[in-house]
Amino acid sequence: MLHFLRNRNGQGILESLLALPLVILSTSSILFLCYRGVVYFYADFYLHEALICTDESSDRSCSQELENKLNAVLIGNEKSTARVHRGPREAQGRLEIHFPFIASNFGPPLVIEKRLSFPVKAD
Repeated sequence: MLHFLRNRNGQGILESLLALPLVILSTSSILFLCYRGVVYFYADFYLHEALICTDESSDRSCSQELENKLNAVLIGNEKSTARVHRGPREAQGRLEIHFPFIASNFGPPLVIEKRLSFPVKAD
């Protein structure tokens, strides 16, 4: 009877088959969340720059510059939609980024909305 208790041939393979998918899933989830955080940081920064840009340039050129800068940060085939509008005293911006293959499992697309008020210029 003690022979059966000591016979552990194949137990390491069985444990690795059970643990390896969990390790891969955990690691990929952490990496995706870190990537999403980095994309959020840069997207927020670039949107703020685009809002400041509207003070001296047209809305269209600032939106195009924002899209170009975002394409340098995004590594997959993520789709981004940027809209920047300058009013008389404030600029508004909205940025939406869709993560195609994993985002449905981790929540809605990344959406950033900002407003930036400009001081009234003295003549």
